[in-house]
Amino acid sequence: MESFEYFDHTADMGLRAYGRDLPELFTNSALGMFNLITAVDQFKSVDALEVLLEAPNVEELLWKWLRELHYLFSTQKMVFNKYEYQELNEKRVWAQCWGEYFDPFKHQSEREVKAVTHHEFRVQKDNGHWKAQVIFDI
Repeated sequence: MESFEYFDHTADMGLRAYGRDLPELFTNSALGMFNLITAVDQFKSVDALEVLLEAPNVEELLWKWLRELHYLFSTQKMVFNKYEYQELNEKRVWAQCWGEYFDPFKHQSEREVKAVTHHEFRVQKDNGHWKAQVIFDI
């Protein structure tokens, strides 16, 4: 099973992420978003930040997760490439997010992601596997 794929969406960029379970779905969604911004494989997992979020359902939780990670990139320039989940269910995520600070002299930027939108956002479970669709404003 693939981790994620991109699709064009007017002036935006779409992402479909996949997972055998919620940790894999949340990780692949985050990696897909960060790979839009920069090549995640050029980063080391040297610094960590903790993220704790709650939501009424898994769809809202994944959206809040991506928005929080995007916010941490926008404000602190952290690119995360490793995730350790203390707790993850359909209403709560508690994770250590590992990565490295973006350095424009060391790392290449691909494009600017302005926002994680609600447009056509969805999460579904089909045949025991999870799938998410996200549209990013770029």
